Amino acid sequence: MQQKHFPSGHVDMADSLCGIGHVHYDRRNYDKANAFQEQVLDILRKYYFSGHADIICTLNNIGCIQRDQGKYDEALDFHRRALALQEKYYPSYYTRIADILNYISIVLLSQSKYDEALCYCQRALTMQEKYYPSGNVSIASSLNNIGNILHEQGKYKEAFDAHRRALATVETHNPSDHSSIAVCMNDIGITLCAQANYDEALDYHWQALEMQEKYRSSCRREIINSLNYIGNVLIGQKKYDEALKFYERALEMQTKYDPDGHVNIASTLINIGGTFRQQTNFDKAIEYHHKALEIQEKYYPSGSVIIADILNGIGHVLYDEE
Repeated sequence: MQQKHFPSGHVDMADSLCGIGHVHYDRRNYDKANAFQEQVLDILRKYYFSGHADIICTLNNIGCIQRDQGKYDEALDFHRRALALQEKYYPSYYTRIADILNYISIVLLSQSKYDEALCYCQRALTMQEKYYPSGNVSIASSLNNIGNILHEQGKYKEAFDAHRRALATVETHNPSDHSSIAVCMNDIGITLCAQANYDEALDYHWQALEMQEKYRSSCRREIINSLNYIGNVLIGQKKYDEALKFYERALEMQTKYDPDGHVNIASTLINIGGTFRQQTNFDKAIEYHHKALEIQEKYYPSGSVIIADILNGIGHVLYDEE
């Protein structure tokens, strides 16, 4: 309808194009999502000055797409351009600056640049705590990011404390935000699992799953994540048959609602393949890893670290088989 009333490239088309881009992003159609967001950016630049809020938002959108494609340097470039514009034209919009700082930290975490990532997260947290002295749910996202970085550094106690603070923040300021509460619980469970506190980890993951099934039953991706996390804990307990049941439940949901091979299916296939490897069922392990590789090759370039990781995993299985 808009194309009938507005010429190609009209600014009023930008919102619709952005919305289509978000749909493709949610479906992990990254190339299409990027193409739409780039189109939006071109339109906005024709009509608005370089620091317009919509331009900053679009730069961040493209950065997120690049990050999820494993193009971390490109993602950083877009987020840093957005940050420079935000700080130049809207220096008092602390919450938006904090959001961009968190975007940058997530990319740096993906690059294993932990100290730098932590620096950006802590800047975001300081800004949020100053802007919201009584506390706010947005603080929880920074705390969770800090917890994730500390986890990757092997600082599990500090990570646990950060995730616990995040959980307390959400429960205090937005107790009906069941999605965020479940995320915090799963993050705590992951940290406990890394410390081999398996029973306690399972308790947190079960609480998250029960909350999601009760309040977020339509958000299947969240439920699938929890099923995989429970499977991971059971692997730690060497309960391989039980772990397989949870992974297979997750896979069944994924293949039902994403029959074309959503990239997230690959993660579950890798988990199943890893379980078969633990059971020394190497043929099955290789089969599932290859299925995962076929899916990932649809979404990521051949030089991606994500592709490299799974090829490395296949190599480990072949080595074990010898």
